[in-house]
Amino acid sequence: MPGRISAALRSLLVLAVLFYGVTRASAHPAPFSYLDIVFRDGGIEGTLVIHVIDAAHDLNITPFERLMENAVAESSRQAIAANYRLTTGYKCGMDQSDAGSVAGT
Repeated sequence: MPGRISAALRSLLVLAVLFYGVTRASAHPAPFSYLDIVFRDGGIEGTLVIHVIDAAHDLNITPFERLMENAVAESSRQAIAANYRLTTGYKCGMDQSDAGSVAGT
């Protein structure tokens, strides 16, 4: 009997130590931009998804909801393409002349 109590207390102590430092996990509060790359048929296909919050931040448009208005989005289209064309080309290790083909322009 004393061996059982001792083992139970040990187990309880181990669980208490394991859960003592546990905190609630939380995710990023908003969706994020990402590059989806697929290797298919000997080639590479990619889709760049830019979240409106990221694009508005990069263009200094506040509040970010303004970028969802047709007039603001249309007037910002070239700036968005230029901004991400440069970033994508740089991160892919390409020189500036190759960046346009990555951005789809």
